[in-house]
Amino acid sequence: CGRVAEQDREDRRSLIGKLWGAACLAGLIALAFQLLYVYRSDIANAVPALRPVLESVCRPPQCTVGYARRIKRIAISSSSLQPPAGAAAIDDGRTRLVLRLVLRNRYDKPQHWPALVLDLTDLSDTVVVRRVLMPENYLTPEQLRGPFAPAGEMKVSVPIEVTGVQVNGYQIDKFFP
Repeated sequence: CGRVAEQDREDRRSLIGKLWGAACLAGLIALAFQLLYVYRSDIANAVPALRPVLESVCRPPQCTVGYARRIKRIAISSSSLQPPAGAAAIDDGRTRLVLRLVLRNRYDKPQHWPALVLDLTDLSDTVVVRRVLMPENYLTPEQLRGPFAPAGEMKVSVPIEVTGVQVNGYQIDKFFP
């Protein structure tokens, strides 16, 4: 009778050990999927060949696989703010201007498109108008579908209209929203 009880205990221990092993394995698999989800953009940027796989896995849960965000590696190499060619700049208290600039991605990997901040100043260099230009404000729908290519350059031209202020200068900067 003692032998049967000991065999039962040994069988229970073996079953509990197997259950713990299966639970640990399931936990490790769940952890691996969580890490893959959290670091999907970093993985895609480090190993570009995995981007299509990660994007296809992200379709059902509607997540996205992002690109690098190195704002210091995006340069505004030239810019100007002038009245449009052949048009009157001031009409009915409205000032019409065109912002032209060249953006350069000096990073060796694709990046998200930056947002632009345009500060218009008066004669005393006081900011009188601030405009935030999101990528959809300065890119075509086709350009928005893709990232800012590595070592890419983009010429941007954006019409700006302000009312009731005298604009004497401007400052332009970029950021990732």
